[in-house]
Amino acid sequence: LGNRNISGGDVPERVFTALVLDDLFPIIALKPYLGRGFTPGELAPRGPDVAIISHRLWLTRFRGDRGIVNPTIRIGGQTATVVGVVPKELVLIGADLWIPWGGDPASGPRNARQFNVLARLAPGVSLESANAELSTIAAQVQAAEGAAFKEYEGWRLTASPWAAALLQDVRPVAFVLIGAVSLVLLIACANLANLLLARSTTRHRELAVRLALGAGRTRIVRQLLVENLMLGILGAAVGLGFAYVGLQFAEALIPAEFSGLGLDAAVNQRVLAWRVAMGLLAAVLVTLLPAWHATRTDPQDSLRSDSRTGGARASVRMRQGLIVAEIALSVVLLCGAGLLMRSFLNMQSVDLGFNPRGVLTMRLTLPHQKYPTGEAITAFFEE
Repeated sequence: LGNRNISGGDVPERVFTALVLDDLFPIIALKPYLGRGFTPGELAPRGPDVAIISHRLWLTRFRGDRGIVNPTIRIGGQTATVVGVVPKELVLIGADLWIPWGGDPASGPRNARQFNVLARLAPGVSLESANAELSTIAAQVQAAEGAAFKEYEGWRLTASPWAAALLQDVRPVAFVLIGAVSLVLLIACANLANLLLARSTTRHRELAVRLALGAGRTRIVRQLLVENLMLGILGAAVGLGFAYVGLQFAEALIPAEFSGLGLDAAVNQRVLAWRVAMGLLAAVLVTLLPAWHATRTDPQDSLRSDSRTGGARASVRMRQGLIVAEIALSVVLLCGAGLLMRSFLNMQSVDLGFNPRGVLTMRLTLPHQKYPTGEAITAFFEE
């Protein structure tokens, strides 16, 4: 991995580059968007200079030119032929350029462990059995190399699913956000259930008459559920509308450092399915309490004038209980938001140990052709 300067457009551009030992497309089980993958001859040492570019780079730098395959570009001062464009859905460690490494891993120093391994499980092999085999290999390497290289003391090899490896840093934050959204949904459900409970008191005699005429309690619950499902579907549709409009402004909210990862927020089939499921769940949640309250009493007692007061009092108690639940959930959300804001402010005020005003940071990767040795690289930075 590293950075390379590429030419072949208006201005040179610095892109994150992956050096590969094998063709990546059979591993990821995807076909190139354009062109092909690397051949064994191109991956061999001293093979021809070839490159594969990302779909994002193809769109932004080369303006979606479908004739990009086979033309040459300059990479770090050398000419290379573009042989393929990866598909849009592929996001691999933020890389925009793939080139053959052209080296032999066995010839490198034993304490240099800068490789990232991307592999596919063989048919019928579980992740647990793969990790068991990797543990055995790691123990063998530690026994053979631990005395000469301290880097191998306690060395372990562990395989993880690609999605877990890619999202391991943001997964805890995502779960926190999902929890916060779930609390907001519960508050909304309690609020709507409260309104429906108040509405059910006005229909108390209507439902009691229907029960007295022979309607089953299940039938009454089914009627209320159908009515509320219409509200759930309407709410889901309105929510999707707001989401679609909000995503038009999402680019302004996404940090610039994420743009190179190819992250794209959109309303897709998975979002639609999740939204429909949440709408149905919300409809069921807001139906349970009003339906239980409407059908729990004897219809004959409900039709008596003196029992309506008792039913109203019971309804008021339930509504008050829902209000208490809403307040409790809101307090939890407010406390969480306050703690997050406090943590953010504390991070902003951490003493760095130096004055950061006017201090810049950058990353440089010198071309190997011009700086082939460590002495030349050291001299450059010293100068």
